[in-house]
Amino acid sequence: MTEAKSKMQTHKEEYGSGTFEFDSCKLTQSVAERLDNLANFLNEYPTSRVAITGYTDSSGPAAYNLKLSEMRAQAVKDYLISAGIEEARLTATGLGENNPVADNCTHEGREKNRRVEVVIPEFEY
Repeated sequence: MTEAKSKMQTHKEEYGSGTFEFDSCKLTQSVAERLDNLANFLNEYPTSRVAITGYTDSSGPAAYNLKLSEMRAQAVKDYLISAGIEEARLTATGLGENNPVADNCTHEGREKNRRVEVVIPEFEY
């Protein structure tokens, strides 16, 4: 008799305002705590995978912002690896200033656009 598997639906979480300071890829303490919760979830469900996407605001040259967004995504990936998550389960990409979630003309908007999105695609467990 085959055991029926359950499915976990796709989950998306955004680490927005307060995630990164201007021109930085260093994670803040509050984000580190949220990533600890994510790592606990990933350890509980070892068949899950994670797609990490970094973003910037529109300040500065687009090429620089693309590199910074990649470094932000990599910072999250490195943190999860240090928490015991296998590197093969994680992908990290940067999209620079593309896909803003807020208006880049305001300080608050730029802060929201300095973010990382984490997506856990649907998986069986």
